[in-house]
Amino acid sequence: DAMRELGEMLYATHIGQPSDSDTLLEKLQTIDAMKAEIAELEIAAGKAERVRICHVCGAEAKTGDKFCRACGEKL
Repeated sequence: DAMRELGEMLYATHIGQPSDSDTLLEKLQTIDAMKAEIAELEIAAGKAERVRICHVCGAEAKTGDKFCRACGEKL
């Protein structure tokens, strides 16, 4: 529902009926919080993939990477 509402707000802006920026920001923050909660639940359920992070720059590494795509450091 939150994503649908966000889409409606963005489309309204596209057709010349701009949405209030505070309302839009609030909707985006709500979606961010829901996505974080889903990720936590997936980890708790053991369903999430293990994410590798570069120890130098913090960038996320993809499966099979030997070097960081952002800074080139060996993983």
